[in-house]
Amino acid sequence: MTFPVTAFAGLLAISFLAAGMPPGRPQTVAGQSPNRESYPAPEPAYRAATWDQGRILRHGEGPDKCNLNGMREPSIVKEGDTYHLFYDGLGPQGYLVCLATSKGLVNWTRHGRMLTLGQAGEPDSGFAGSPGAIGIARTRNLNATWTPDPDPLFESGHYDIENSSIHYEKANKTWFLFVNHIGRHDGLMYTDATRVFWTRDISEWDGRNCTWSKRCIGMATVTPVGKRLAIFYDAPGGDSVSHTYRDLSLACLDLPLEPPRSRQIGFRP
Repeated sequence: MTFPVTAFAGLLAISFLAAGMPPGRPQTVAGQSPNRESYPAPEPAYRAATWDQGRILRHGEGPDKCNLNGMREPSIVKEGDTYHLFYDGLGPQGYLVCLATSKGLVNWTRHGRMLTLGQAGEPDSGFAGSPGAIGIARTRNLNATWTPDPDPLFESGHYDIENSSIHYEKANKTWFLFVNHIGRHDGLMYTDATRVFWTRDISEWDGRNCTWSKRCIGMATVTPVGKRLAIFYDAPGGDSVSHTYRDLSLACLDLPLEPPRSRQIGFRP
């Protein structure tokens, strides 16, 4: 199977976190959550060139104004021959999970909102979208209850990361965790990059701008398509760092993915 998109607009940098970072979860100090002083957050040590298709879904095109003011934080699932792309749509009621589907990643059917807000006082009364913390929930039966681990894998406030999408590379038995980095620039906070952690033990982790959105890159979600890994992300375009009026976009990496090595050509240690 070949990747369905035949023309790519440019390159999107995917940053790989250095493998030499302390393993496992951050350690707490005096019973408190980890902080930057006790457990410095790692900086990327490698970059991988990624082909970037650019926008595939624009805000304002969904039914019932479901994404009138923006789209963000996509999450993709393949069932049979159909790709289901869930995302947070910003409509008149706020952010709600919406859905678009496609069989070839080129033409998309927009289905609109999949969730509604809860009643006053319920946890989802003001927001029903993607979470910020990154953790693991486990089950032996996909139709049964999932049990979350008691602690998150990464403290989003510590690492300045949120959201996640995971890919298992059978060729080298390695898990790759794609996360969204939150940048701090000129007194503003906004998502500016996709970063990657990798590991062979899912409980213990090591850890150029795209051409059309110069400063801001949102959450990535991934799925294998033939010999490439499709990467869906959100961004506002141009020099904007707005959390609203974002569109969904498509990029890809060649498979199989390999953890960066210091002697590998094209990567720097």
